[in-house]
Amino acid sequence: MSIDLDALYTSFQHGGNIYALPLSVRSRVEDFSANINPLGLSPEGVEALQDWPNLALHYPEPNNSTLRKAVARFYQYDEAGVVLGNGATELLFTVFRYWRPATVWIPVPTFSEYSRAAIAVGAEIRQIAWEDLPNSLTQMNKGDVLCICSPNNPTGVYTDVSQLKQWLQAARTRGARVLVDESFIDFNPNLDTARSLLGKCDDFVVLHSLTKFWGIPGLRAGVMFAAPQLAETVYADLDIWNVNALTASYLKAAFNDIEYFQNTQRFVYEEKERVYENYVALSELFVYPPTANFILLNLQGQITAAELTERLLAKGLMIRNCDNYPGLDAYHVRIAIRQAAANDRLFTAISKEVSRSR
Repeated sequence: MSIDLDALYTSFQHGGNIYALPLSVRSRVEDFSANINPLGLSPEGVEALQDWPNLALHYPEPNNSTLRKAVARFYQYDEAGVVLGNGATELLFTVFRYWRPATVWIPVPTFSEYSRAAIAVGAEIRQIAWEDLPNSLTQMNKGDVLCICSPNNPTGVYTDVSQLKQWLQAARTRGARVLVDESFIDFNPNLDTARSLLGKCDDFVVLHSLTKFWGIPGLRAGVMFAAPQLAETVYADLDIWNVNALTASYLKAAFNDIEYFQNTQRFVYEEKERVYENYVALSELFVYPPTANFILLNLQGQITAAELTERLLAKGLMIRNCDNYPGLDAYHVRIAIRQAAANDRLFTAISKEVSRSR
């Protein structure tokens, strides 16, 4: 697939940018454009943040040693293979600097930062359709990188670990590397993680956001699970204070808040199904089945994504216009799962807009 660089640069925008709104309306807008835990912050994590004056007064712990142990324990992975970052995106860019791929293969539509990370290291970008991925594996060369997002943003499609294993084996026969991004996997207790495929090879990593599920987009944190030797190499390329003290304190407490973790999974699992059934009943839309805390809607020519986004914003509802995603057209929007009452307000508003556009 040929790359339109102007269009690609346009795609480097994300949901949750309330700063693009006038200051006078920010507090009145319900943000469905960012896929953050609808239950908010962990109560135990919030309690840990009460010591923020003391936390802010001192440097963070070098290399996040205590938090690293807590992450390893919670996610049941060897601490030597855990790398923490200021969001998963920092780790994406860092591992690309180490791998230095000539070509990065990206099934689209998907998260735009894979392309940005490729550009940062001077790699060629090969955007492919998801259904063309098996054939593309036979064309990869030594050192190429394949990026897989599962559950995928924005479609919500989850790739089974058995399928990932086949793709990983096929990539390895070509000398290519694989990066799997599981930033939304915590929201669904029925999904298996690709961490089980990790071993001692430095050609495969699993990224995982700690920002979304744990509700801290303003603090930011992410983790990369990798072979210990690769993890050590990547850590050497990171600032030793890349995770701030407030983030570390919050997460260490939140990982002990099992009630919060289970309540989030239960609520999102049930609420996404309820919201999905509501939208499926609208004949004007095609609704992608959700696996995480967001749903992609195809407006099917009834109204453009840009126009719907503008109309809803006038009502204090902010959604994600997805017309800038390679692989999608001008009629796709993404909505986050929030609390039930808010979800119902958004559904009512979207129902009216698509029906009046017939």
